Amino acid sequence: MTADFGPQPEGDSTMIYPGKAPRKAYSYLRFSTPEQMRGDSYRRQTQLAVEYAEEHGLELDDTLNLQDLGVSSYRGRNVKVGKLGEFLDAVDSGYVEPGSVLLIESFDRISRQAAWRGQHIVTGIISSGISIVTLSGRPREFSPEVLDRDPLALFEILFTLMRANDESATKARRMRAVWEAKRDRVAEGKERLTTICPNWIEYDPEKDEFNLIPERAEVVRRIYREYLSGNGMVKIAEILNAEGVPTFPNGKRKRAKYWHQTYIGRILRNPAAMGTLVTHQTRHVDGKRVNEEVARIPRYYPAAVDEQMFQDVQAMRSGGRSPRRGRHAHSEVRNLFGGLCKCGRCGGTVVRVDKGRGKVYLVCAKAKAGAGCTYESIPYQQVEDLFVKAAPKILHNAPLSPEGDDGISEDLDRIDTTLHGLSDAFDSLLEAYQETRSVGILDKIREIDAEKERLEEERKAVMEAREAHRGGLIESRINQLAEVLSEATDATGSEEELDRTRANALMRQVFKAVVLDYDTGYLACEFKQGGKAEVIVGWPKSR
Repeated sequence: MTADFGPQPEGDSTMIYPGKAPRKAYSYLRFSTPEQMRGDSYRRQTQLAVEYAEEHGLELDDTLNLQDLGVSSYRGRNVKVGKLGEFLDAVDSGYVEPGSVLLIESFDRISRQAAWRGQHIVTGIISSGISIVTLSGRPREFSPEVLDRDPLALFEILFTLMRANDESATKARRMRAVWEAKRDRVAEGKERLTTICPNWIEYDPEKDEFNLIPERAEVVRRIYREYLSGNGMVKIAEILNAEGVPTFPNGKRKRAKYWHQTYIGRILRNPAAMGTLVTHQTRHVDGKRVNEEVARIPRYYPAAVDEQMFQDVQAMRSGGRSPRRGRHAHSEVRNLFGGLCKCGRCGGTVVRVDKGRGKVYLVCAKAKAGAGCTYESIPYQQVEDLFVKAAPKILHNAPLSPEGDDGISEDLDRIDTTLHGLSDAFDSLLEAYQETRSVGILDKIREIDAEKERLEEERKAVMEAREAHRGGLIESRINQLAEVLSEATDATGSEEELDRTRANALMRQVFKAVVLDYDTGYLACEFKQGGKAEVIVGWPKSR
């Protein structure tokens, strides 16, 4: 500060009196970036603390490691997860005794948050009987006695924190503007945002271009084809491992020993597969970094798969798990409605039950297990034949625009409203924790944080689903399903005459669910983009 906030208190409050032990001092060091460790910031802060302690006869304590190196105070991380938070705990527990001194270069080392938040931390320390000494420029001690005697000292703390917050906010705005301008240039093809690329692509620095690695790109295409054919991620990994297909090396790391379903999943949901770069910005929520999608830049990378194939996979992923799993993973699909059919009474899964001698039925899984639903069966082939016969009309009248956007918007509103409420609760609990240091409150904070993280993932999935159900992609999927089912329109009903594996995979892209109502005899086909069509597949049952 350049302003002079009145006369300094007379005398030296750090004076050692005969027969008294020297006051303990704790030096708190903080800077925002690890690069500052290699610069002068660390040396300067350390030297100032040592010199002040020696000059004023303070015992510089080294039992607490109060160094937040590369930790920002703009979002309060040094309090939430850093060493300053540990110091506050030590004060509350009595380990740091009243009368001790906290040495800092300036108040901006404690906080660069909004001034009122930073002032709450500073005055909390001082009200515990701990003096704070700022070492930059002319050393200045802020103790309970000083604040009682000199009210302007409180304004000095506040104005210093205001300036620090304004500096950090201005820097953050400038950095955002720089990155936004760079993203615009990247979108216009004038600049590379990054040379980092997926493991099936390589960067040529001489030509400044990305190129597909042919054999790896073919593996990516195969993974997409296998998934669209009805194979789940576990099954795809098994196929690649059984055939000895080499895994992709990850930069300088060694290749993984085998394919794993999680990596298959990452490939299936990565827009880079169709050549799209997804740009993100980092925002901070309650001191926690959250990567938020900003824009998608198409044709940034060479595409391993086309957009149609990528979006078909996303539509299929949003429909739930593949029916080909567990002991059925290696067999052909025999249930056209596998993974889709639900019970109209309880909402549970409807399964195909083979009783032998050609007697195959659709039965509610809960009823079959005696778990509460009323047992009812309907011949499987009867349902399939009637559905296939009605399919041309159903698909011809299917909505081609995403009517489901209303439902998706409702989901997004619900998620955003809940997230907003959780953020408010988080802020309130955090303030309460800073005052009380209650373990119970801390546990509640962790619960809310976990719930927020879960909702962020749910929001991301909803956004992906909306993207996958837009435009001409809907019509293309419907046409493909109509073509596959039309091949069986004149069939006699034998299992060999309908490609159920292909048909089921397409149905899981087109339909969200097919609900079998045993009471009315209707099969309700619910489209992913909204709307539904009903087919009579049985006869009404008495309730």
